[in-house]
Amino acid sequence: MNEAHLLQALKAKRNHSPRTRYWASAGLPKYVNELILSESPYLLQHAHNPIDWKTWGEEAFAQARQENKPVFLSIGYSTCHWCHVMERESFEDEEIAQFMNEHFVAIKVDREELPDVDAVYMDFLQITTGQGGWPMNLFLTPAKRPLYASTYLPPRDGDRGVKVGLFSYLRAIQKNWQDPQLSAQGEAPLQVLKDYALQAPLAQLSPEWLDQAASTWLSSFDEDWGGFSEPPKFLRPAMLEALLRAWHRDGDPSYLKAVEVTLERMYCGGIYDHVGGGVARYSVDNRWWLPHFEKMLYDNAQLITIALETYQVTKRELYAEIARDCLSFVERELQVSSGAWAAALDAESLNERGDRIEGYFYTWTYQELQGLLSQEEFEWVVASFGLTPEGNIHHSEAAQEASDTALDQQTDAQQESAQDVQPKHQLTGRNLFRIYEPFNAEEQRYWKAIRQKLYQAREARPHPIRDEQVICAWNAFMLSAFSKAASVLADPHYLLLAHNTAKFLNQRMWDGAKVKRVWRAEGDPNLQADGVLEDYMALCIGLLDYFEASGEVTALHQAMEVYEAAEIFFDQERGGFFRCSIERRSLLPYEEKPLIDGAEPSGNALAALASLRLHQLTDIPHYRAQADSTLKAIAPIMSAQPTATPKALCALAQWFGGRGQVVIVHLAQHEDRVRHPLSEACSKLFLPFTVRLVLKQINSGLSTHIPILSNKPAETQNAQALICSSRGCTPPITQAAALRSALSKLDG
Repeated sequence: MNEAHLLQALKAKRNHSPRTRYWASAGLPKYVNELILSESPYLLQHAHNPIDWKTWGEEAFAQARQENKPVFLSIGYSTCHWCHVMERESFEDEEIAQFMNEHFVAIKVDREELPDVDAVYMDFLQITTGQGGWPMNLFLTPAKRPLYASTYLPPRDGDRGVKVGLFSYLRAIQKNWQDPQLSAQGEAPLQVLKDYALQAPLAQLSPEWLDQAASTWLSSFDEDWGGFSEPPKFLRPAMLEALLRAWHRDGDPSYLKAVEVTLERMYCGGIYDHVGGGVARYSVDNRWWLPHFEKMLYDNAQLITIALETYQVTKRELYAEIARDCLSFVERELQVSSGAWAAALDAESLNERGDRIEGYFYTWTYQELQGLLSQEEFEWVVASFGLTPEGNIHHSEAAQEASDTALDQQTDAQQESAQDVQPKHQLTGRNLFRIYEPFNAEEQRYWKAIRQKLYQAREARPHPIRDEQVICAWNAFMLSAFSKAASVLADPHYLLLAHNTAKFLNQRMWDGAKVKRVWRAEGDPNLQADGVLEDYMALCIGLLDYFEASGEVTALHQAMEVYEAAEIFFDQERGGFFRCSIERRSLLPYEEKPLIDGAEPSGNALAALASLRLHQLTDIPHYRAQADSTLKAIAPIMSAQPTATPKALCALAQWFGGRGQVVIVHLAQHEDRVRHPLSEACSKLFLPFTVRLVLKQINSGLSTHIPILSNKPAETQNAQALICSSRGCTPPITQAAALRSALSKLDG
């Protein structure tokens, strides 16, 4: 702490604003710890805590062994609201810091930078407490073996109504960490996790697992407000995608209804930003009215995709509008540089007094709105959005929704929800925009002009902190979203954004051999962490989506190269993929495979989808074999807990439902790729297992990779479409109506 090289590093930091309440002379922070050497925004937030934080690595654990101390490991990310709370309450507390520095080696990890470390210890947290979330705090032995884990802890006993606070845990662990009984309590769940990761694959796959999951979801479906759980409510796009595929296969209208009601009620609620677009991470109440205000790139990317698919099914303009609105939000608010998209926006922002308040940026006083709008506009907004002079964010209402159960008896979701209610009283007297029903076309036009006024007024406020990290997997999700939006919405602007994103990912996140996890605009490329499985497979799928939309053969080549590079993670003995390389796995307490979906799809589900799509294009048997092996590795969970694997169920549906169909729209060089009537006819239908290619030239290189193209002309004077399968192709179709008719008869 405060060594000369750390002080020198502080001086060399550009655009770094120390975040602390302790200051020395000359405006310098009183404390400077090892985290100042990092480029992670999360670690830099903690670089001036009085705790002598270390970064993850063998050096920190060697120190723990040498000094015979336990390890306190804290994992979070830079826009995590409760990470901020715990920092202010505990990690800035000099008494707690002094005790921790004397008796522990303290390590900070950015989950966005090291998702493999986060995943292993999150599994331990979930299996031992039934909770999961951030901040995640663990007590470890110097050998990295977990002893105890929790999410947020208040600093002292009784704070926030919690019986045992962090300080008491620190004292207890310091006294007892070498007790064999405590070690045994940690080893037992660790062995379960080891066995779980190395379980044998199933020999057979069953299409019934999707039906089982769909039936289970419907049994918990909220008919009135949508969603599938008690508060807090997460959107869970992969679950909605799986339900659409179940509807596509079985035609059960209840599956489609669940998707539509969920999307519509979410859109009406406060979780959706009616002024600026985009969706927050989750809602703390049953009606989607009161959000946790943090906005994540991966949530918005996945929402765009499911909204586009639902639009393909229903042709209802609401879903296209949700997609456009979220696309605009990402382009306007999250663009770091051309084709690079920031990870998140913080939930907190500054009020007029300089206090950090969750949700303040997104809420309004009655009087403020009166001053901004004409009387007619103001009365319409008040009536439409349920605004009141006293504010429409009620602490008691939220608390009732979140439950009064004690924190230490709740699941993670309930705990986060109950915690989130506590700061909402800071929004007393303020209003959040939410509606009871979607606007009709006339109302939407009227609202559009008012919305622009409000947006411009809101822009003058202090903004939430933006997490500037560019994460490969999340940017790849946006590459897919832009590519699909270009086709489904027939908008070349989205194709340009997809092009820029693909270019960025190729130049900055892929070096021809390895994928990088994180890019920072002012970062040292040599310090970029290597990617993990989900980075590789999300990038592969994003490039395939971009290839389908753009016809750029280099995207197909790169997708194949990225998939091949990821095969170093493949488990040759049991099938499926580990999350990271063997070198990184050796630094963790056990070898972990990502098999269950969370807020993001699991890496193995993405791998199964990527290999199935590559096989459909290339007809290379290896890809089909990889998909088979990967799905069978996930199968023990899909068969027993299918609702835990919705993205893998999408791959399973493709495994059984795909017919290898490829629709080729062959255009002349001068014709508009996304707006040509044949292109639009091809893109407007929901055909989740059919490859759709819009090509202007079919050369020998492309035909080599896609054998089905080998007998097609290199160029055409007249636009035409062909529907091809392993049995051959239809005669050329030149009219959009005829193509729509032919496509409507496909079952893929």
